[in-house]
Amino acid sequence: KHAFVPVALESDDELALARNAITVAAKLVGKGAQVTVATVRVALEGPGDRRLLDQTALAAYRSILAGRERWAEGQLDLLAQFAREFGVVAHTKTITDEHGVAKELVQGVNKVGADVIVMPTHSRHGVERLFLGSVAQKVAHLSSIPVLLLPSTR
Repeated sequence: KHAFVPVALESDDELALARNAITVAAKLVGKGAQVTVATVRVALEGPGDRRLLDQTALAAYRSILAGRERWAEGQLDLLAQFAREFGVVAHTKTITDEHGVAKELVQGVNKVGADVIVMPTHSRHGVERLFLGSVAQKVAHLSSIPVLLLPSTR
């Protein structure tokens, strides 16, 4: 068995959601099984970056993103270590967002051969959801394997 746990790493609240999803995933697949903890990073240079930013601003932008990526990798490693406490074999994966987060996540799932996706959600409602969309909803729609969505309790 193999669970894929996509997580956002933007705040302490999201880290708590990630730990909850890892706990559920580890219990679902059981000791000795695999859990892949994954996050999506922004491509260092989008198509419009060169036109919108001068070289100094672009260099600063790249530096900020590179620092954020190093921090995120460290957080992923800590989350994998947390997963191992449940007796699972834990892996990490960083996916680059080039074609949309949901599509990239589903491709990541397919590459690692997971049997289930365990995904925390932000539980957005109303206008916020209308404008921000739902990555979790898109992943559930695109995935060919079961998706367990875990709503936040905020």
